[in-house]
Amino acid sequence: MIKADPAPPKVTARSDSVTEAVEPRASRSWWRLIALLFGALVFLFPFYYMIIGSLQKTQNTSLSGVLPNPGNITLNNYAEINAAIGIGKAIINSGIFTGGVLLATLVFGILAGYALARLSFRGRGLLFALMLLVLTVPFQLLIIPLYVLIARNYGLANSYLGMIAPFAINSTAVFIFRQFFLNLPKELFDAARIDGATELRVLTRVALPLVRPAVLTAMLLTFIGPWNEFLWPLLITKQQSMQPLTVALANYISTVSGVATNPYGAIMAGAVVLAVPVVVLVIVFQRHFVSVNIGSAVSRIAPANSAVYTATKASVDAITGVLSKELGPKKIRVNSINPGVVETEGTQTAGIIGSDFEKGLVAQTPLGRTGQPGDIASVAVFLASENSAWLTGESIIAGGGLH
Repeated sequence: MIKADPAPPKVTARSDSVTEAVEPRASRSWWRLIALLFGALVFLFPFYYMIIGSLQKTQNTSLSGVLPNPGNITLNNYAEINAAIGIGKAIINSGIFTGGVLLATLVFGILAGYALARLSFRGRGLLFALMLLVLTVPFQLLIIPLYVLIARNYGLANSYLGMIAPFAINSTAVFIFRQFFLNLPKELFDAARIDGATELRVLTRVALPLVRPAVLTAMLLTFIGPWNEFLWPLLITKQQSMQPLTVALANYISTVSGVATNPYGAIMAGAVVLAVPVVVLVIVFQRHFVSVNIGSAVSRIAPANSAVYTATKASVDAITGVLSKELGPKKIRVNSINPGVVETEGTQTAGIIGSDFEKGLVAQTPLGRTGQPGDIASVAVFLASENSAWLTGESIIAGGGLH
């Protein structure tokens, strides 16, 4: 008969110590959760109070007004503010103003950020320093010269272009894009240029897909600014039909609100309409604010995006160069063959053949066609022969004809 040995006392002591160590951690987690919930409630309370106030039939600013009263709820405040200022037209004006600023900020921000990060030219560092200096200048100091320049010299008062022009270039967006472009591997850009891509194609097909978080961040930050902007639209627009929602609400508060049934509720209703688009954007795009893992991007197939192709090619080129230097003293040659897009069963299955990605690469090949296995075989035979004894550390491109 086999008798089991009793458990050593040390195991029990160890389990007790583990339990004692886990209990304080669990209690700390609960306290953190309570603190986070309290902070969230404090943060959300103004939004909650704004919504409740916009639905009140009669004004109630006491503590009892915090809780909704079914007998004091109405949507009439939204109807009154709409009749007074025309919320639909004001929202359209705000949308055009914000959309124009957003488009200009992204276009100029991406181009300027890419140039400051990846193009070499004299004075680049000085230009970047001056851009950072602009960030320290308050916009209020520039309002008078801007108004004289845009309204009097250019005659753009009471126009969408006059509202958009001062915000067309955002130094913060330029800085964000520059920092993201600097974090991308240099080999990505070198590989695309070797393939004959222009700088614009490198930017649009290689860099931009990898800095999507920067684009989303710049979009959200840029949207919040002009959407809530009040001072400049107030100065540049005198016609009510051109005023964005912020200016229209301010005019309503100062002139018309006194004759409303519940001025307080109507103002709250306008504030709700003004806040909803920003809150919705933050909720919708929150999950996209993550950084891109360049290393993992190489292992995923995305035929429509040339970033995968150029990243893989850059990695092979780098490995080839390192191995050739290490093994060169030992009389070992290291070369690699870059086949480009070769028509095989794998490329057919992956959906590369017939895609826009394939067409873009074929346009750069000498023969103007997709590569065939025979193209690769001839290059491999050459590299294995004595005729290539002088060749090492090279990446031979053999897609659709030898480059």
